[in-house]
Amino acid sequence: GLIATAVALLLRRFDWQCIEVADTCAHCGQVHESAGWVASAADMLAIASLIYLVALPLAAFPDEAGTDWRELALGTGMVVVLLLVLMLFGMLLRYATLLMRPTSLQSAGWAAALCAGARVTSLLVAALLFQQGIDASAVGRVVGQVLTPPVAEQLFATLGNTTPITLAVAVGGGAALVSLACRWLVPPMLGSRPLVLFSSTTHVHAQPS
Repeated sequence: GLIATAVALLLRRFDWQCIEVADTCAHCGQVHESAGWVASAADMLAIASLIYLVALPLAAFPDEAGTDWRELALGTGMVVVLLLVLMLFGMLLRYATLLMRPTSLQSAGWAAALCAGARVTSLLVAALLFQQGIDASAVGRVVGQVLTPPVAEQLFATLGNTTPITLAVAVGGGAALVSLACRWLVPPMLGSRPLVLFSSTTHVHAQPS
C-alpha cells in the first residue's frame, strides 16, 4: 500500500498534482502542492497504522517453532483484504463526490482511492476504539468486544498492555485529521479553496486577492 502510494505520487495521480490542468494561478498551485505532500505523507501513515492493527491479532498466537509459511500467508492475506476493502471504500467516496461535484478536480487510480479509504477508516476505527474512553480498561473492553474476550486476553498477554493498540489507533486517527485539515482547512487559510470545491473549468479564490 505504501509503495503503491509512492508510485502514484511519482505518476502524479493525485488531485493536487493535477491542478495545473485547471484555469488556476501560481498561488493556488503552490498552496495545494505544499499541502498535498503533507496530506499524502499523513495518508501513508494512516495506511501503515491500519496494516499494523490488522496484523496484531497474529501476535496473540505466537508459534513457538518460529514463523512458518502458513502464518506468513495468513498475515499477507489479511493485509491484502484490508487494502482491497480500503480501495473499494475510497472508490465509493470518489463516486459520491463526483455525483455531488461533477466538475471538481479528482484524484485518479486505485492508490488515491486507497488513501481516501484509509483516511476515513482510520477516523472510524478511532471513534470505535475510544468510544468508552482512552484509558486501558475502556480500550480493553472495546477490543474484547471486537476480537472476543479470549483472543483479546491472549493478545494483551503477548503485548503486555493496550498501549500498542492505543498508540496505533491514535496515530492513524491523528494522521487522518492532518490529511483532512490539509485538504479542507489549509487552502482557505492561505487564500485558496479546497480541491473538492475547485472546478476544472473555472477558478475562484476563497477570498479576493
